[in-house]
Amino acid sequence: MILRAPLIYPVDSPPIQDGAVLVRDERIVAVGPAPDIEKQAPAGLPQLDLPNSILLPGFVNAHSHLELTSLEGLAYPGEFTDWIRKVVEAKPKIAQEDYEKGIDEGVRRMIASGITTVGDHVSFNTDLEHILKSPLRGILFVEVLGVVREVAEDILGAAEEFERLYGDSPRFRVIASPHSVHAVHRDILPKLFQSPRPVLSIHLAESEDEDRYFREKKGPLFDLIAQRNAGEIRESPLQSSAIRQLENLGLLSSQIMLVHGNYLDESDVDLVARHNISVVHCPSSRAYFFHRQFPLTRLREGKVNIALGTDSLGSGDSLSMLDQIRIARAHHPEVSAEDWIHFATLGGATALKMEKEIGSITPGKKADLIAFQMKGKGQDPSEIVEQALQATRAHFVMIDGKAVT
Repeated sequence: MILRAPLIYPVDSPPIQDGAVLVRDERIVAVGPAPDIEKQAPAGLPQLDLPNSILLPGFVNAHSHLELTSLEGLAYPGEFTDWIRKVVEAKPKIAQEDYEKGIDEGVRRMIASGITTVGDHVSFNTDLEHILKSPLRGILFVEVLGVVREVAEDILGAAEEFERLYGDSPRFRVIASPHSVHAVHRDILPKLFQSPRPVLSIHLAESEDEDRYFREKKGPLFDLIAQRNAGEIRESPLQSSAIRQLENLGLLSSQIMLVHGNYLDESDVDLVARHNISVVHCPSSRAYFFHRQFPLTRLREGKVNIALGTDSLGSGDSLSMLDQIRIARAHHPEVSAEDWIHFATLGGATALKMEKEIGSITPGKKADLIAFQMKGKGQDPSEIVEQALQATRAHFVMIDGKAVT
C-alpha cells in the first residue's frame, strides 16, 4: 500500500511535502516525495490518499494504567497517601464487566488521540488477555510490590509466570517490573534487575509523600509502610531519594524507565543523565495531584530522553496524548511543537527500548502511522505541526499496517 499526504513528518528526518509512505505487510518500506515512491512501488499497488493531512508516526504512551479506567472521576482526597488507600479500597469493588468495559474505553480513547503504543502497568491479578487482544502494541509491566518479603516474593512469582505465559504475544511484551523503590521489599527488588529484562518501568520521585519518605524518614507514606512492616523500615538504611537508594544498591542503570520524576533535585538529575535513564512526564497526573513542577528544563540541559504518559483516569482526566501535550505546554511554553512531537513519539519509543521498531517513519520500522487534518494549503511545515497539536483527535490511525480508525 502507498499512503500519500501533503506533509509527512518522519520525526527523525526533515518534513516531506507532497510525500508518500510505501507499506508492505506491517513494515515501512520507503518514505519520500510521492513521485519517487510511486516509481519504485509495484504496479497496481493500492494507494490511500490523505488529503489536507499531516502524516506522523503513532504516538507512544509510555506510562498508563488501563485497569484503572473505570475509576474515572475519582476525587483526590487532598493527600497522595490517602489517594493510594482510596484506590486500594476501590479496585476490588470493580465488577469484572465494568473492569473490561473500562479497559476497552481506555483503549478507544487512546487510539482516538493517535496513541498506537503503550507502556501499561498491570496488577499481578489482572486479566492480561483483555488488553492483549486490543489493537495497540507495547509492553505490559506487571507490577511487583510488597514491603513484606513473602508478599513481594509471591507477587514476583506471579509476574514471572505472566512473562512465561504471554512471552509470544504478537504485539506486546510482558515484563515483571517494580512498582516503586519504597513499595518492594529490599531482598526482592534486586531480583528484578538480575534478569535480561530490557526495561523496568518504575514510579520514582513522583510525590511529596515519597520525597519525605526518603529525605525525612517520616510523613504519611512512611507511616503507611511502617504499619505494614515496621521492621523493614528499621532495618533498611534509606538514602535521601529513591534514585540514590538505587545507586546505593548498585541498581542504577539505563535499564530503568523513570516514571513521573516531579521531585528530582539537581543531584538526582545528574545521576539520571549519567546513567542514560529515560524520564516519563505525565502532565495530567501531575496536575491532578498538585505535584511540584516537572523539571523539564533541567532534564533537557542534561540531555535526558523525555517521554510522555497519560497515567490513569483514576489520577487524571484524560487518556489523550494531545491533551497531555497541551497541559504540559501551558507550563513549558518555551518548548517547540516539534519537540513535543518528539517526546510523544521517538522519545517514548526510546524510553521503552523500542526505538528500532517504532517512533519514527523510517524504512524497516513498523507501519504505525497517524494523520491529522490541516487547515488550508501552502503553509510552513512548522505551522502544520502546530495545528496537529490543536486537534481533538486523529482522523486516521494505522497499526501494523492495518487501519484501525
